[in-house]
Amino acid sequence: MCNTYAMNVSVSPFSGSKYHENADRAFSRNFFRGGRLIEKPSEEPCCICGKGIKDLSKALSAEVYHGGEFVPADVEADNTDAGYMGWYYIGPECAKLAKSAGAKVRRTK
Repeated sequence: MCNTYAMNVSVSPFSGSKYHENADRAFSRNFFRGGRLIEKPSEEPCCICGKGIKDLSKALSAEVYHGGEFVPADVEADNTDAGYMGWYYIGPECAKLAKSAGAKVRRTK
């Protein structure tokens, strides 16, 4: 498989300048409310910027492989490969950015 895609990508998963800060905030809202542990997360972090995605029924996902690269739209990733990471939630603005860079993005099933 050609790896020229990685040279042309302007965005990478988990790369937002405040990804970890935003993701931590989204996770803490998900699992603790009023000091109590809740069972079902209400938000998932975007895989680029880490901000919480509030409406998961309309969420998009992006596929990640090679240990941290978006899968190009025209490539079938080998999900048995050791570097395959699967599908991650992505916010609508980040999805536009990822699509424009050629990444595979779809509605979450």
